Amino acid sequence: MAVRHLNRGVSFIEKGLYADAIQALEQAEEEARDTDTSDILETVLHSYADLLLSEGKEEKAFEKYTEAAEIITELSGKGYETTEESAGIFSSIAPILEKKGNSSEAIQKYELSVRAYEKLIERESDNVTHRSNAASTLNNLGALLAENKDYKTAQENFQKALDIMEEIPEDKKQDISFQFKMATILGNLLDLEADAGQLEDSEDRYRQLVDTYRNIVQADPSEKSYKERLSLALGTYGDRLALLGKKDESKDAYKEALEILDICDEPDSECALKKVTILNKLASHFAEQQYHESAKNNLIKALDILEKLLEANPADSEIRRRTVAILGELNSLVETEEASEAKLSSYGLIERLSEKLLETDPSNTSYRLNVAFSRNIKGNILAGLNRNEEAVSELRSAIDITSEETQLETDDTYASSVSILINDLELFADHLDDREEQLQIYGTVLNRFELLAESYPENTTVKASIAGVLEKIAGIMTEKENYENSEFILNEAVAIYDELLSLEPDNEEYPDKLSSVLLSLADLKSGLKDHEGSLELYLRLFRMKPENRDTGEKIDATLTEMEKLAEDTKSKDSLLAEYKKLLGIREELVESDSGNTQYNHSFTRLKEKIAALLIDTGRAREGIEILISTLSARESPSAISMISNSLEKFRNSIQTEADISKQIRDYGLLLEVYDRLADMELTDESILEDKAEILERIAALYDESGSAEKARDHYEYALSVYTQIYSARPPEVSGLVKTGNLKCRLASLLTDTGHREDAEKMFRSSLDDFQNLLEDEPYSISYQENAAYILNNLGYLLLEEGLFREAKPLYENALKIYIHILDLEPDNASCKANAACTLNNLGYILENTGREKDALWMYEKARELGEDNS
Repeated sequence: MAVRHLNRGVSFIEKGLYADAIQALEQAEEEARDTDTSDILETVLHSYADLLLSEGKEEKAFEKYTEAAEIITELSGKGYETTEESAGIFSSIAPILEKKGNSSEAIQKYELSVRAYEKLIERESDNVTHRSNAASTLNNLGALLAENKDYKTAQENFQKALDIMEEIPEDKKQDISFQFKMATILGNLLDLEADAGQLEDSEDRYRQLVDTYRNIVQADPSEKSYKERLSLALGTYGDRLALLGKKDESKDAYKEALEILDICDEPDSECALKKVTILNKLASHFAEQQYHESAKNNLIKALDILEKLLEANPADSEIRRRTVAILGELNSLVETEEASEAKLSSYGLIERLSEKLLETDPSNTSYRLNVAFSRNIKGNILAGLNRNEEAVSELRSAIDITSEETQLETDDTYASSVSILINDLELFADHLDDREEQLQIYGTVLNRFELLAESYPENTTVKASIAGVLEKIAGIMTEKENYENSEFILNEAVAIYDELLSLEPDNEEYPDKLSSVLLSLADLKSGLKDHEGSLELYLRLFRMKPENRDTGEKIDATLTEMEKLAEDTKSKDSLLAEYKKLLGIREELVESDSGNTQYNHSFTRLKEKIAALLIDTGRAREGIEILISTLSARESPSAISMISNSLEKFRNSIQTEADISKQIRDYGLLLEVYDRLADMELTDESILEDKAEILERIAALYDESGSAEKARDHYEYALSVYTQIYSARPPEVSGLVKTGNLKCRLASLLTDTGHREDAEKMFRSSLDDFQNLLEDEPYSISYQENAAYILNNLGYLLLEEGLFREAKPLYENALKIYIHILDLEPDNASCKANAACTLNNLGYILENTGREKDALWMYEKARELGEDNS
């Protein structure tokens, strides 16, 4: 009964009466269990499981298969022949285990099935069914092993499957099912070899795969799906050939695939997309071979197909994805072309397709940007063709379409893309000659950047772009002499860059951009005679880049102008304060470039002005210190002359001072200066003469104030300086006059302080000087008077010692000189007074030596001269 119910079930299955079949098989199972016939039960369970599996009842089917497998194992143990049953049952169980995720057990079941089929093939090598089932099982096992990354074993199983199929009798190989199975196995093996990079090995297999599909198409030329599979195989074959460098063969494969796909009906999007794929591959081939136009034409054909598909299926994501990809490739291909009508046409197509994509999904940012950039590129092409009005329209349109979404987007990438579009409009304006048109476009650019900044307040790139446009607008304003607006705009740009640098202090671009704006603003202020403002900006630039000589020279020129303007300041204190402020800046310039002659000259010149002011305002020491600091051993004689003049001016001012102690102090300062000049080896004879004169004046002041010893020291010091000067020269009148007078004054001081011997020596030395002078100029009244005065003083020294005899001839010689002078100048009052004094001294000597009568005569003559002089 069980067999009868089994046969009925099989019959119902063949007729498609599955409900009746299940009922019959249930009865067969029940009968087989009741009669305890294991072999029949196994057959019933196997058939029942197959039916359940076909009905999607996988769990129940798995239970039946498992029980059937257990029965087979049991029967095999009892000596029953179960090889065929084992091959079939394990081949059925393995896929279910695989779906359950139990890969290892599934692999075991596949392997059991394979071993069983191998035994069957050994017995019946020509059995096509065994070979076909064995190949299917090996193929499934290979796929599972590959999924588990056991690629080597997977490849071996695929190869075994192919080998088994190859040995099927030739007359059976023409069967379509055989060809499809071969194609499936070849496809799996090729995928594995491709992943492993075994390109050389795979070429023959791809050729075999293509031939297999050709056989399938030949078997049924009317079946369109077969042709589609052949075209796909040809496309993949072409890819492999291309990778192997066989470009021509690759192209032929693509072309054949394309010809096959011409069978596509208009509504058949799947077939059309395959055609797009092949066109894309052909385009890539031509692009690699530098066949630019052929590549472009194939991409355009692909886009024509996609445009129709997009119109018919606007919601199809795959069609949209492919359209975007091909548009990108066309863009990459034509973007390097020179501006031309052909290029413009290509971007017209790109724009049209991009707009259609946007229509399918208006909220898609990527689609919107594609439209924007296609218009942007069209604008740039039109600009290259000198079609400026159209160019501006396209460039503005590109920006406008993005503005609609700016408020909704928060991604900085979007902001970056929009910035590029705005920048292109700005670049277009940069090359215009018409300033009004340029200004109008810059205004648009600024407005768009500011709108973008509102949506992306943290985006520093947008802020930097705003600053850049502001600088350009300011430049035009300056050209138009709209200085007020230009200054305001440049200050805005500076503020932006300052903010950016505070946010990104390490940014390498911002300092240069800021410098450019600062320079423009500084030059503007300089042109407007705002020296304070321009100096502040130039200084900032200089401190940013001290090595920039142009900026340094601008600072130098500005400082010079400010110095000139400051000269009109009435208050010397205010002028001094201004000069000192400017001096600090000049010092900074010198420190930055110590070898710069102009900087050093300007610095020194200003220091001299400050020194002069200090001296004029009673701060002599400070002023002279500054003057000294301007000198060095390398300075020219003109520099020494300059300081000499300043010192002379100071010396003259000292003479007007009423306070003797202050005079002495200031003269002392002058001496310090002279000594420092000498230490610096910058003195000449004129400086030494000045020094000697100062020493004389100090000595005279000390003498006047009663400081005889200090007076003597300074007279002696002065005399040593004069001696140093004149010893290096040939004898000259002026030198003898100075030393003679100085010796005379020193001798008088020595006389007053009781140093009679030293005084006598000094008087005699002085007398020698004047006698030498009289030898050259015997009629000089001045020299004669000095000689007579000295003789009188020498006589006085001897007289004080009681040496009347020795003193008498000195007075007599002095008197002779006075008489000679009075003969020439009878009205010379000083000479009469000195002569009267001499007569009295002679009278005194005569009186004390017993010649009273002669003494009285002398006294009488002295009285007469005195009366005559009164």
